[in-house]
Amino acid sequence: MSQSEVNVITHLIEVEQRANGLVKNAQNSSNEKLCKVRHEAEVQFNSEYEKLIQSLEANYTQKINLIAENHRQKMDEYIQSVKNTVQNKDNFRKVLQEILQK
Repeated sequence: MSQSEVNVITHLIEVEQRANGLVKNAQNSSNEKLCKVRHEAEVQFNSEYEKLIQSLEANYTQKINLIAENHRQKMDEYIQSVKNTVQNKDNFRKVLQEILQK
């Protein structure tokens, strides 16, 4: 092989090595950017997720409280209606005696 051929091959190997270095740098830069973007997306997702969870929990708590209040109110009304019911003990005794005598 002549010296000029060796010089050309050496030059081509150097160019290939520089190209390889550029590709590695580009890949590393790309990986860093992807990691950064993934992290930012994850942070944003977690933030939105927490907001949604808090909203749903607040809505759930509000509905539970409303149901509990409604239940308490209906129970109070029922208890009051039972207390206000007139009891006719004499007629009840008569009916029981008639049933027991049969």
